[in-house]
Amino acid sequence: RLGIMILSAVLKKNNHNAKLIITENLSIDDLIAKVEEYNPGIIAYSIMTGEHGYSIKLNRMLKDHYEFYSVFGGPHPTFTPEMIEKDGVDSICIGEGDISFLKVVNALEVGEGFYDTPNFWFKKKDGTITKNPIGELIDDLDTIPFPDREIMYEAEPTLAKSEKKIFMAMRGCPYKCTYCFNHTYNKMTKGKGMVTRFRTVENILTEIKHVEERYLLESVWIDDDTFLVKPRGWLEEFAERFKKEIGLPLTCNIRGELMNDKNAKLLKEIGVNFVWMGIECGDEEIANKLLKRSIKNNTLLEAARILRENKINFFTQNLVGLPGLPPIF
Repeated sequence: RLGIMILSAVLKKNNHNAKLIITENLSIDDLIAKVEEYNPGIIAYSIMTGEHGYSIKLNRMLKDHYEFYSVFGGPHPTFTPEMIEKDGVDSICIGEGDISFLKVVNALEVGEGFYDTPNFWFKKKDGTITKNPIGELIDDLDTIPFPDREIMYEAEPTLAKSEKKIFMAMRGCPYKCTYCFNHTYNKMTKGKGMVTRFRTVENILTEIKHVEERYLLESVWIDDDTFLVKPRGWLEEFAERFKKEIGLPLTCNIRGELMNDKNAKLLKEIGVNFVWMGIECGDEEIANKLLKRSIKNNTLLEAARILRENKINFFTQNLVGLPGLPPIF
């Protein structure tokens, strides 16, 4: 949950305090006690669809025992903003909250108005809802502080013990796969900035070193949707510097049509031990007409051949139970 960790880092950089509570295994009494002990002015929830019902009920229960301002962000509020009509939901953040969430927190702290904050919908005390448009996308990702992993590891210490840590070197994806959120999000943010934005090699390497100095780190996972989609020269610089300055095994995600001999050699030079490659469906008609994958099976087979030839292991990602396919018994 890099979003939670990034928002925490932004808040702490601006002299606010933040604490993460993982609630699922807590009794109601224990949860209320933790909230009262920390005494927050804001309780924020980062939620995906499927978690929303639980989080809304949890928020309503907490409001019965404690006074605070609630903020909901993440994928579910972004694509289902009408959830703000639910009882106890004071505000929602749509899309990137790195700048807008801080504006709301700053304003609440000093008692200033904040109902015009981009990316936010607000429910006023009279029940009316203010709906602000999405603001500009963050262009320079190097300006964002490194994720605050301490807030996550304090809440769930077992995560710190994992030898593999996840990083992201970019935001956005240019592809139009229908099972993914990106194509819809790109429509929502059209005209607000570049679809794909990238951290510099220096910035991502500095973060990896920062983590390596503080926590167990034996393997790096750069979880960009499409690792091979980078500005000209980025992969070459990263390959040269990662091997020299980090020298750990690396995992990443690829698309088959971007796999060629040059890129395979770059991955090998980086020290990639295996990649994730989406296949999703072997029926080309469904893959391309329904899923909008825009990739042929022969291309995927060629990508697999190149990976094997370069001794790079790979896992395939596959969707199960797709509409239009006969059931398998």
